Amino acid sequence: MSILEGELAETIGDALLDADILLDVVVTRSTPGGGGGDPWDPDPPTLTDHPCKGFVDSYRSLERAGTLIEASDVKVVIVAKTLAIGPSPADTVRVRGKRYSIVNVSADPALALWELHARA
Repeated sequence: MSILEGELAETIGDALLDADILLDVVVTRSTPGGGGGDPWDPDPPTLTDHPCKGFVDSYRSLERAGTLIEASDVKVVIVAKTLAIGPSPADTVRVRGKRYSIVNVSADPALALWELHARA
C-alpha cells in the first residue's frame, strides 16, 4: 500500500469532479455464459456496464516512440473513486460514443486515477 493512497486520492478525485470537466465513461465487463448448455451452442456472455467519469487524452510522439502504442491509440483517464471495479485488458471502454478495447491498465501512485491505453 502506497503512503499516497487514501486521503490524497480522495482529494484528487474530488478536485476533478468539482471542476466539472469530466466526461461520462462506461467500462464494460464481459462474463462468460454458463456452462450448463450444449458445448457446441454455449450460453452468450453477460455484459455489465460500469459507468464512471474521466477524460480522453492523446499520446505524444515521444510516448509512442519505440513502443507498441499506435498512432490512433488514446489514453482514457478515469477517476478511480467513480468506478466500482478495477479495469482490466479483458474489458472495453466507451467514451463519446466510441468503443475501445483496453490494451493496458495502470494507476497513479495515489490510486486516484486509472489510465487505460485504449485502441479503437
